[in-house]
Amino acid sequence: MRILNCWLALGLVAALAAAAVAGEKPSAEYAAAMRTLEAAARGLGEALDARDHGTMNEHVIRARPAIELVQQYWRDREGDGDQVRDAVDAIRAVSKSVSEISVAVHLMTLSPNPLAVEGAEIALTNLHAACATCHAAYREQQPDGGYLIR
Repeated sequence: MRILNCWLALGLVAALAAAAVAGEKPSAEYAAAMRTLEAAARGLGEALDARDHGTMNEHVIRARPAIELVQQYWRDREGDGDQVRDAVDAIRAVSKSVSEISVAVHLMTLSPNPLAVEGAEIALTNLHAACATCHAAYREQQPDGGYLIR
């Protein structure tokens, strides 16, 4: 299940990195942020499975600036319709999930904490769901293998 969720999250990252608005090529900064989020989506699941709290924390720390960049990109376009509003909601959900994972990592480093592990698992599932929902609704695969936002 976690592998499927990782693939869904990676798909959203690819879609958003390919284009931020239909036909618009994303900036290099935006594409780099998406690659960072892709690595975090994949790496957080792997690190959680391994109970590697240090690596989880590194992914959280690297994801925060990338999330902020993506949030700002979409905030700048708010008011441009339901698609943008949905994208803003999705990146907010991603941000919330990463924050929840950060708290769980902190608790897990203090002592063995099954509830913190469960919380991190739920937050990671929510992160992947936010990505997958936006991806399913607004991506369009191009003949070259890239994606555009519908």
